[in-house]
Amino acid sequence: MSLRRLMLLAMFAVTIAAQVAQVAHAARALANTQTPAAGTNFDMGSVQSLTYAVTNTSTGGNVGERIYEMRFRISSGSLFSSSTAAPAGWTRTAFSTTSVTFSATSWANAIAVGGAAVNFTLAIAMRSTTADVTNERLRDMRASFTTTTTGPPF
Repeated sequence: MSLRRLMLLAMFAVTIAAQVAQVAHAARALANTQTPAAGTNFDMGSVQSLTYAVTNTSTGGNVGERIYEMRFRISSGSLFSSSTAAPAGWTRTAFSTTSVTFSATSWANAIAVGGAAVNFTLAIAMRSTTADVTNERLRDMRASFTTTTTGPPF
């Protein structure tokens, strides 16, 4: 008996603009790598862990700013599991089954340009349907950047 499989695709955007109310900062950017890779099949109804290694790729005048908050959202029918935990040096500051937000606990733990990637592992309860799904993906991934290059507040 074969189980229907659910494929989780990686987000296609490598860079994502920061959430900034007043001014757009094109030089603020991040990159992410998903593990397991896009195209991996998962059983429907199972809980799977996906890790996003996030790096700060900001340029120009924004090089000294750090990523201090990350928000992940899903809207495809699959849901975040409450077992989703924050990486070391970060806290889970908001959670719902469709959105999870993490914040750095200190300036030193915020993601700096050229610094090590921070791995965000998301536990996702895969949806169940009567047909195979081949286009499952995160709705978006957003970063908040510090407004200073010398430390808090953020």
